[in-house]
Amino acid sequence: MFAAAIIGVASVAVAPSDAQVIPPTLFTESTTASLTFNPATTVTQQVNAFSTEVVGRLNGGTLFDQTFNVAVSDPTVQSALLAARTAITTAGGPGVFVGSARLVSSVTSTGSSSSSIYSLAGSVVTVTVEPTTIGPGTVFTGTRSSCSIGSLPSSTAPTCTSPGGTPLTLLPGQRDFNVNTDTNYLINTTTTTIVTTTLNQVWEVDGTTRQVGTVHTAAPSAAFDHAARFLRRLGDDADRGEGNTQLAFAIDTDPGTPAMHLGALATDEPAKAPARGLKPWVEGYGLFASDGARNGVAGNERQGGGIAAGVGFVLAPGVTVGVALDQGWTHIGLDAVSEHANLQLLQGGVYALFERGPWVGRAAFVYGSGSISTTGDDPMLGASSKASYSLDTWGVSGEAGYRLTAGPVRVTPLVGIDWQRVSTGGFTETGGFAALTSGGADWDRTRVWVGFETRYLFDLGDRHYAFSGHARAVDAVSGTDRNLVASFVSSPGTPLTITGVGERHQSFDFGAALTALDVRDGLSLYIAYDGRVAGDLDAHAVTGGLKLRW
Repeated sequence: MFAAAIIGVASVAVAPSDAQVIPPTLFTESTTASLTFNPATTVTQQVNAFSTEVVGRLNGGTLFDQTFNVAVSDPTVQSALLAARTAITTAGGPGVFVGSARLVSSVTSTGSSSSSIYSLAGSVVTVTVEPTTIGPGTVFTGTRSSCSIGSLPSSTAPTCTSPGGTPLTLLPGQRDFNVNTDTNYLINTTTTTIVTTTLNQVWEVDGTTRQVGTVHTAAPSAAFDHAARFLRRLGDDADRGEGNTQLAFAIDTDPGTPAMHLGALATDEPAKAPARGLKPWVEGYGLFASDGARNGVAGNERQGGGIAAGVGFVLAPGVTVGVALDQGWTHIGLDAVSEHANLQLLQGGVYALFERGPWVGRAAFVYGSGSISTTGDDPMLGASSKASYSLDTWGVSGEAGYRLTAGPVRVTPLVGIDWQRVSTGGFTETGGFAALTSGGADWDRTRVWVGFETRYLFDLGDRHYAFSGHARAVDAVSGTDRNLVASFVSSPGTPLTITGVGERHQSFDFGAALTALDVRDGLSLYIAYDGRVAGDLDAHAVTGGLKLRW
């Protein structure tokens, strides 16, 4: 490079003459720049990544859903699994069952990405004296081209721009000597390819709420079934088979008349006092009840039966007393919650019937003692909880009516009331993941009713029969709830209330019986049906028995 070079015009002294004046010679400088990319260096990196999703569900609904970029073994994911369980437990309450975390999806995916880094490896500077330019003309001086290397290293490749320099006009005959400094930048390129293998997993924690211990609230309903049936049976004793009212049959022996003859109550003459003596009876019965689910509480079905026997004694005309025993069994099924129970109950009772003219009154008292055994299965967790505990029942009933008689037909409007108590002992379930413990409970029920009975006497051939029926509108004025306070064996200090299917306040009872009177030497046979309907409840009882008189 010339030390004396300048950008602009340099004057040269010339002697004045009459000759043409030559413009001074110019000495200029210019710069150029260029890039040279060295062969790229390629680097490949293998990266293992994770995408772990934790989902918590309760009864199929999502309560918790978070995704983490670490493996399931990482403490962060383990904490999330615990948080999912906590969310399910909080939402589900005491009756929730939470399973172990399970892997529901595992997919491996591979992806790659490339990136380049550009860096300056060095530069080569070349100084060139360009050919002399004689005017007139134009030369370009200054920066003819430049390159963006000030930000290296960078992920963006450097580039060059060519503004072309600053134009300089030469006069005719004017000379220009231009010196160009060219800088060639050497660029290194490092290309990195990252191959990422991602393990995508979904871990799920499932919870289900199951009614726990509902069978313990269904057992009292079965006990009420037995106690109410026994009370009803004792109240009906004087009229089922043979009652105190003296019967007289007008048997038409005319062979020309039909074989069926209507009888009549001998109400047009003073009642004859029946002979004092024992009137034993024995019968078997079957019970069936279906109580539908209500308010989210599982319903139940009850099938049972039993044998009852007693003896009545006519103290005086219009006064009958008696004692009886009843042994009953019932199986209770709650298939919706996989719970079952078996109940056995032995009851004893006393009863009395009073008649004065058309007025009739009945009273009965019963007491029972038995046991209940329950089983609760958890299909999801594969475990069973079992318990056995005692059962006691009490009951008292009273009924009054007025008999209206027309020929062979008797209709008795009546009103009545009964009170019953069912007490269960304490229990502690064994086995299972949700075993319960309870100190037992008492359930009291009071019912009132109004209705009527009807009785129709007829004979068929040489046999005498009585057909009877009844219908009652019943109101349970108290004791319709079937709730039990218990707690989990694993958490005895945290009580919970088990809600059962409560009893409807209003119900309708009905029934019919057919009695074959004096089949042989004071022997009467009977078959009876009793039904009860109350909303989702259907209850049925069939009874067959015999009664002797002597």
